[in-house]
Amino acid sequence: MEARTEFVDEVVCALTGGLGAVPPRSLRESLARAAADFDERTAEAFAHALFAALEAQPGDLRQREALLLLGLAHPAVFERHSISLAGEAERHAQLLRLHGEHERAEEVLSLVPCSHPQPERAPGVSGEQQVLIQRLLARAEECTQRGYPRQAEEALRDVLAIDPARGDVTRMLRELRSQSARRARTHRRVALWGGSLACVLLAVAGVVRHEWRLEAAYAKLPAAGLKDSESLQQRLDALEILLQSHMPWTGTFSAWTERDRLRLAIEAEQGRAAERARTEAQERQQRLVEAADLRSSARVLLERGEGRRAVEQLSRSLTLGGEQWDQRQAVLADIAAIEAWNKERQTP
Repeated sequence: MEARTEFVDEVVCALTGGLGAVPPRSLRESLARAAADFDERTAEAFAHALFAALEAQPGDLRQREALLLLGLAHPAVFERHSISLAGEAERHAQLLRLHGEHERAEEVLSLVPCSHPQPERAPGVSGEQQVLIQRLLARAEECTQRGYPRQAEEALRDVLAIDPARGDVTRMLRELRSQSARRARTHRRVALWGGSLACVLLAVAGVVRHEWRLEAAYAKLPAAGLKDSESLQQRLDALEILLQSHMPWTGTFSAWTERDRLRLAIEAEQGRAAERARTEAQERQQRLVEAADLRSSARVLLERGEGRRAVEQLSRSLTLGGEQWDQRQAVLADIAAIEAWNKERQTP
């Protein structure tokens, strides 16, 4: 695209001598140089480049003037494209007048054979119709400059309805439609990008809301004591429910790590509890053995007549055996019997 633009600029400069801030040469001088310096084949190539450039920028005066000079120097180029030289000159003159270049407009019309300020009348077109055509062309140009392509197309179609032989108007209409198609494609791309951006923003908003909600739920999980297996299990259960019932979020990895840590802590605490239970059971069994030994020792003391010491041994066995000892009732009965026997012995 950039190379094509540079080529068009070179064509305009070669034909008109003006580009950017450089003023163009007089039209007669430019026409003489176009006829002398360029053959018809080169003129055809230049015309194709200018046609393409004018489809993108139909209001470019220097490009239109370069195309008109090609047509004046090589009329066969316009004939092959069914372009009216006089009509193109009149249209360019109208554009120049709209931009305040009245002297340049008169110079354009003076170069066209049999041309004059009033355009020549096409066969079958009345004078009133020709005036209407000029008004419609002016309206089309104004609508184009103001950015109303649909109204400009309507005016050009009205011109063709009056004079279907106007090849220049047909080309203008084709240019406008091409511009409208490009604008429609641009609008579709903008709409597509806008829709995509809206979807991305909605997705981001959804993700942020999801993150905020799960972070809040994570912060509300029940606290757990380091050596409290019940609170550890409660937090683990709540954490499992949170992970299973929601989509992952940025804190998921931390939650997984804590879940593993809680499981290890619960297993360790269960192991310690089991060890404590085994130790307590062993100590309990040892106390029961000692209690049974004390009961046996009490029987020996009782046989030797040491009733008081026998009662002391039996009382100690009750303490070691505890409330759930299966021999507790028998020991209590023994103590009661020995105390009764001791009383009988003490009675004179």
